Amino acid sequence: MMHLNRDRALNLIVYAALMLFVASIVIGSHVYEGRQRMVPLVIGIPTMLLLVGITIAELWPGLTKFNKPKGGGEDEPMPVATTSGINAGRWQRVVIIFAWLIGFFLFILIFGYYISVPLFLAAFFNREAEVPIRKSILIAIGVSVVLFSLFNLLLDIPLWPGVLPRIIPSILGGGSIPPLYRGL
Repeated sequence: MMHLNRDRALNLIVYAALMLFVASIVIGSHVYEGRQRMVPLVIGIPTMLLLVGITIAELWPGLTKFNKPKGGGEDEPMPVATTSGINAGRWQRVVIIFAWLIGFFLFILIFGYYISVPLFLAAFFNREAEVPIRKSILIAIGVSVVLFSLFNLLLDIPLWPGVLPRIIPSILGGGSIPPLYRGL
């Protein structure tokens, strides 16, 4: 186990708090009946496994090969702060991630989950994580198949088809706009 500096200790505290929160969701799911019980379990159990994984990676960074994040990590110096005291390099990464999120939400609104999820996963892995395009597409297809299978087959929850099917029903087969977007 590596030496725990202040940042690592804070990360571990946050991970522990998140694990407690997720555990409460999983335990609380037992008061629901039938399929309602499945949703917190489908979300909670994988989240708990991911939290355990990043906790292990935090304690033993040598176990992971992805130990150098893009945009500045512990091993590379961060850009010099500007005269206002704001670190321009970190804020640039924040703006880029928010742009990806806003673009993703807009694509979901217009094209729905079935088109947006694989498209954005492949684009994000290729562009931001610098994963080769073939591997990005394979990852996007794999994740999308698992996600859509969970929601459509296991939970019987239809995913948002997007506004476009409503606009072009003869091509895409229709859809409905939730009340929030009916004013558009």
